[in-house]
Amino acid sequence: MHVDLPGDPIGSEVDALAWPLVGRAAQRSMLLRAVTHGRGALVVGEAGIGKTRLATAVLDLLASRGWHIVRIHASDCIREIPLGALWPLLPAVRALEPSATTISAAVSGLSALAADARADRLVVFVDDIDSLDGMSAVVTSHLVTIRGIPVLATTRTGRMLPEPVRQLVVSAVLERLDLTPLPEAEMLELFHTVLRGSIAPEAAARLIRLCGGVPLFAREILLDGLQAAYLHKVGAEWQFDRPNPASSPRLSDLLVDRLRGASAEEREALEIAAMAVPIGLRELSELVTADALAALERRGLLTVDRLDRRLPVRLSHPLYRELVADSTPAASRLGYARQLADQMERHDLRRADDLLRWALWRLDGGGPIDTARLTAAAGLAVARRVDLAVRERLTRAAYAADPSVANGLLLYQSLVEVASDDLDSLLADLAARARTEPDRAAIMIAHAYHIGWVAHRPDEGTDALDEVARTIHSPALLSDIMAHRAMLYAMSGRPGPALADAREALVPSAQPGARMIAGTAAALANLMTASFPQARAATDLVRTLSAQADRGSISPVPAAFLLEVRILADQGYAQEALRRAAAAVADAIANGDPMRHAWSTAAVAYAHLCQGDLDDAATRAADAGRLFASLAHHSGQRWTLALRLLATVQRGQIDEAGTLVKALRAMPDLGQIRCYDIDETVGMAWYEFLTTDAAAARDRLERAAHGWLAEQSTGLAMLATFALFRLRFGDCAAALLDRIEVPADWPFGNAVSALIRARRPADYVTAGDAFRAQDMRLLAAEAYYLAATRTRPHGPPQRTRALQAAAALAQQCRADTPLLGRLSPATALTRREEQIAALAAGGASNREVAQHLGLSERTVENHLHRAFAKLGVTRRSALSQHVPAKHVPAKD
Repeated sequence: MHVDLPGDPIGSEVDALAWPLVGRAAQRSMLLRAVTHGRGALVVGEAGIGKTRLATAVLDLLASRGWHIVRIHASDCIREIPLGALWPLLPAVRALEPSATTISAAVSGLSALAADARADRLVVFVDDIDSLDGMSAVVTSHLVTIRGIPVLATTRTGRMLPEPVRQLVVSAVLERLDLTPLPEAEMLELFHTVLRGSIAPEAAARLIRLCGGVPLFAREILLDGLQAAYLHKVGAEWQFDRPNPASSPRLSDLLVDRLRGASAEEREALEIAAMAVPIGLRELSELVTADALAALERRGLLTVDRLDRRLPVRLSHPLYRELVADSTPAASRLGYARQLADQMERHDLRRADDLLRWALWRLDGGGPIDTARLTAAAGLAVARRVDLAVRERLTRAAYAADPSVANGLLLYQSLVEVASDDLDSLLADLAARARTEPDRAAIMIAHAYHIGWVAHRPDEGTDALDEVARTIHSPALLSDIMAHRAMLYAMSGRPGPALADAREALVPSAQPGARMIAGTAAALANLMTASFPQARAATDLVRTLSAQADRGSISPVPAAFLLEVRILADQGYAQEALRRAAAAVADAIANGDPMRHAWSTAAVAYAHLCQGDLDDAATRAADAGRLFASLAHHSGQRWTLALRLLATVQRGQIDEAGTLVKALRAMPDLGQIRCYDIDETVGMAWYEFLTTDAAAARDRLERAAHGWLAEQSTGLAMLATFALFRLRFGDCAAALLDRIEVPADWPFGNAVSALIRARRPADYVTAGDAFRAQDMRLLAAEAYYLAATRTRPHGPPQRTRALQAAAALAQQCRADTPLLGRLSPATALTRREEQIAALAAGGASNREVAQHLGLSERTVENHLHRAFAKLGVTRRSALSQHVPAKHVPAKD
């Protein structure tokens, strides 16, 4: 028997999405035990945390075991009616007035619902038990204590229970289970299960942050996203690009329910708390009444973190903040902004974060502006690389309030990332007003950077820096000039001059900002020359200086995060490279830094490419390309197109590769910026090879290798040489390798060298093992395949093992490269399996094959079964697609 009331909380939309119950295994076991071995349990949790869903799962399991279930859904609207929650279930007592006799009759009526079952096979479920009227609460208590019928109930955190029910919990008759938010891993599992597919990492991170572990919010966000097409698939992954989830009508309805009954003072407290997160309890108490704050905390809408002396106040869920902020009237926001700015000035802006928030609130709310403080806030925004729009707003305001050279340079640093048309006029205006040596040096550095990086003419940029250096006498300023000149040299593919200038700028007396730029240049130059210990030392320095940037002293270089990953991957530590790249993406998202987000996502793509995860590499490169496109960053766009091309050609997808080649040729030329050349060169050569222009592919790679060698760029020359080898130009690769001195401390370079110079099967296996140890699975597959092809066709078992390893790794990578061109599942067959499969493909029966080969039928059957599994076929007729058919000779 299953009794239910109308209004089951599991809606049809959720059912359509096959909404699962994820995690909660321990809690399910606890509730099941409490019901089957005790008196029952009370599930306590915030609204939307999944109390009813968890209880329903337990009840469904009990029903499958033959239990009888009575479901009662209490609500505030019938709370004033005696036995109102039970009324639909008690037709026999509806005409009676409330009395002891009525209560007794109600208990008897409920028990009668299970008259056809034993009492210990009945469970009563009460949803929102806190909303029961007094008489229903007495009946529920009587069921548990007198009749021994277990009760499973739910209640929202902070709600007052009816006294009979409270006594059941206090006396531990009902076990209490406090339900906490789902952890991140289980939220991610929930998204994957509901959407039946993977989610892009940045989309998953944003959804997890918004949902805060509350399944109800996850449901509403996903449903709204699907309906409004903000949640959509790009390739094989889901993307979530709704700028403001709080504008969702579904979520707004939830908020109205949460705030129902809030007074005007309480609403004001919520709006200020949403706007001013984080704000201390004492500061908030100066703006709203203590009674309003206490009421909101009791209702679970505000949370006070008592581990901090400041007692920061926040809305209890991330979505509450967004929903409240979105629904706050514009006039109220301006008024709050002015109040908050005034209050911060009274407290002397003791924290750096306060300075940024004060500046934004003062600009929003109006009032007198302290120009010095505004300039300090603009400088801090640039140094910390806060949201790009915020940076531009603060630097424009500071320059408008005080059009000094220093403020103009701050504005330049904000505009240069979006390639603004205002840059030329701004720099010209600043140059005309520069009077001091530091101003002239700073303006010329900005001008050189603009010419080199934005206009793609680094040689002109270095010439400009040479000119200004002759007029500068300050050692600190000269170090700054040397650092930027080193960066321009490195960008243009000239590691020698880059390293020379970087050494000049990396002296201890140099400013941290100059050392940051010089360290980045040194890392890039050492990568080119395959000096990996020095390259990693430079990135370690940049990482240390980046930590200082968090304190607002200097501004980090966004591309440095990509550089660190590339150095690790090219050295031979692909797994560590991927870990660092993923961490950089998460950090960029958390800090709202779009440029760093783009570079870090590109770094993830490169790490996947090195590992042979071609699908993931293409997807992440496309994500990075979209991020760069939104920033109008042409060099980043071009490089990510090259990464996509590399992933695509190694999958053998010629048509898609052709589309990417057209897109690359349509992009603006990067001119003298050559630090991205190697990936584009290899990708284009690979495409030429696949489209039957092998000679052009070889010439392109040979020219590139000779050019890099002329610049002493050993690392880049090695990559071009290896590309020649992988495209079957082994002799050319070997001749170039003779000119390359591979450092002993370069694991990847030594594995490449061993593979190119290999002659015996064992040498290829050794190289394959080295690549596999570096987690470069595609390269390992190619090496193992070469080991097998260098062994006689029916040679020792090592050939079979090499072929099987090559096939398995190539399948993982979904690769189709020239060195794997003849690799198919059939190459993983043993000699006997191939022989039997060929005869079976020719139409011979198992008995005929056994008689022909002198084997038992059982042996033939076993070999054929293994061949079927390796080839992925289920019928004998499909064998001819993989092995040449042979016929049993006719008997004389």
